[in-house]
Parts: sequence; C-alpha cells; structure tokens
Amino acid sequence: MKLKAYSKTRFGAGAKAVQAPDKGASLSEEQLARINQYALSPLTTDDVYARKYLIAHNMVDRDRERFSEQLLDDFVATFPGKSYLFAHDRGDFLPLGLIFDASTEEMTAEQFAELTGEEAKLPDGIETVKVVWAWFYIPRTETAADIIKSIEAGIYRHGSIGFGAADLAPVKGAYDEIMFWEYQAPGEAREASLVWLGAQQGATTQKAAGTGEEADPPAEDDSTNQKGDTMKTLKLLLGKYLGKSFGDDTTEEQLAAAVEGALAEKDQKVETLEADLAEQKTLAEMGQKYVKSLTDEYVRMKTALGECEESEEAGKKLAGFAEKLPLDFLEAENKTLAARMAEKFPSTSQTKGDDRRDKSGDGKDADGKDDNPLIPAEA
Repeated sequence: MKLKAYSKTRFGAGAKAVQAPDKGASLSEEQLARINQYALSPLTTDDVYARKYLIAHNMVDRDRERFSEQLLDDFVATFPGKSYLFAHDRGDFLPLGLIFDASTEEMTAEQFAELTGEEAKLPDGIETVKVVWAWFYIPRTETAADIIKSIEAGIYRHGSIGFGAADLAPVKGAYDEIMFWEYQAPGEAREASLVWLGAQQGATTQKAAGTGEEADPPAEDDSTNQKGDTMKTLKLLLGKYLGKSFGDDTTEEQLAAAVEGALAEKDQKVETLEADLAEQKTLAEMGQKYVKSLTDEYVRMKTALGECEESEEAGKKLAGFAEKLPLDFLEAENKTLAARMAEKFPSTSQTKGDDRRDKSGDGKDADGKDDNPLIPAEA
C-alpha cells in the first residue's frame, strides 16, 4: 500500500506539535549503544547532545485531526534511524540530528494536563491519552552549538512529525456532522523537526507547564521516577475501577489488599449469580413442562370434542397455537373445555341396565324365576 503524505497550513509538512524538556538528558549505556548503531565512528556521551520529545498523541488537535492509536504504534516502529530536521526543510539544509529511539506511554487526561499545561481533548469513548516519545541526538559541533543552546534556553521548544498515513477519514457525529478527521494506519514516521508551532496541544516545555521540577532527570534517576509515575498511574486507574480514592502515601501492600478485597467481593457476587441462575433454570424447566402439559391437554380435548382433526399435522398446528397463548388464558380455556368434556362424556351410565340378565341369585332372575334357556327345566 502506498502511504499518503500530508501537508498542513502551519509551517512544516504533516506538522504535529510536541514539547521539549528544558534540560539535556544524560544517556545510559544502552542508549549510547543505540546511537552507535548509526554512527560510523564510535561516539561517547561527550560527543552528542540528546533529548526526548513528546512528538505525537491520540487527541483531537488544533486542526480538528487526530492520530489513531494503531498509527502511533507504527510511528514508534518506524522512527529509529529517521532524520531530525529544522522546520521540515528537506531541501535546503541537511539534518540536524537523528532519531535513535521511540516509545509510547499512556496517561490520564489529568496527567497530560499537568505535564503540558494544556487540556486533553479526547474523542468520546476514549479515556486514556496515548503519546509517542522520540529520542534524537545531535553531534556537539560548533555549528550545532547555537541550536543546542536555544533548545536548552527553551526557545526551540516546539517540534513536529513528518509522516505518511494510509488515509485521512472523517469521524461523524449522531447527526452525520463531521466531528474531526482521523489519520489511519498503516503509516510511517518519516522525520521530526524543530518548528515555531505545530498543530497538536502540548507544544511547550515541561518546565513551562508550571511544575517547577526538572522534566527529564538524569538516566540514573529514571528508574525511580518511572516507578513513581507508574504507581501514580496505577493508583488513579485502580481508584477509578474500584470506586475508591488512594492517597500519595498508599503503599503497594494496601493497593494489593484493596484489589484482593475487590476480587473476593466479585467472586462472591459471581457465586450468588450462578446460584440464582441455576434456580432460574430449574424453574424455567418446570414452567416449560407445565405449559407443555396444558398444551397437550388442550389438543386432546379439542380433538375429542371434534374441533380438531385426528391427524398428527393438525395436532401439531393446534399445539403451536396453544403454546403462544397467555398462560392464564390457556388455563381458563382448559377449564372450559374440561366442563364441556364432562357434559358430553359423563362418568356415570346414562341408561339403566337390564336386570333380567342379573344372575347374582343362584342363577335366577330378579323375579325369582330361572329363565335361562340353556338350563333344562326340572320335570
């Protein structure tokens, strides 16, 4: 599939706003190894300037457009090895640096607002902000010194992504109105650039968000901060799921106990529901048998009264009709039919028997005479 390239009215093709941290990042051995995958001569941490940018997200941006979550994953997979440019200029200037790593991160709308100082504008039905972080490096040369200084000063703090996507499709509301446009996967990240302003929210440094803290601590502190961020996110998500509020001093053991309690309560509810379901199933089976007995009796009496043909097909047709009748109506009909059956087929004899054939008195008739022609009369 040939991907479509997109341009925007803001300076920079396919530009999407990002934010740059206010301080250069220290590199771990693993990060330096990734950089040296692209370098023809070995580089040290003193040779390069590296920085992490929030390069894209899944929210509706200033242009009423958004990236699908699948497309963000495609950006992460295709970013490493792509150029880092100035103002998306692909003709007059060579790249400033190179993207050597990328990743996604999920956060709440509140966390995004705290991080960037801007409101998270998520589409209806989506509650989690998904962002793409891209790492770039610039060799510390004389020509790059001014650019690095401007980045550190917070002047060059906006960035954007050049990309290709399979399509740009409208997303419509209940009345067929276009709510926003969505770039769809598959896609490819083609470059990242410094720009004056992109289209997406969050186009400021983390320091400018008003946190008063360093936005990108040295690598040796990354594990501690990541653990703290993970715990904070976990508390928010669990609190929302469990309908509880967890403070900053909530320990992992307390979170685990809350989860265990919720699971135990859920298991108890499941057991209760399963018991109720079994009881309802038994009652349903009994009800079905009762309805069938009423239906069979209805067909039998209708047939006996001559109101239904004595054939299997006619009986099935009448049974199908009776099954659809309201239960109380069918019960009343059967009572009426039973009364008619009793009248037409009474349980007692309708005519008096011939007492002349009563031989209970030693073979004599009721008049005391022996009139049996098969027995010879006495002389």
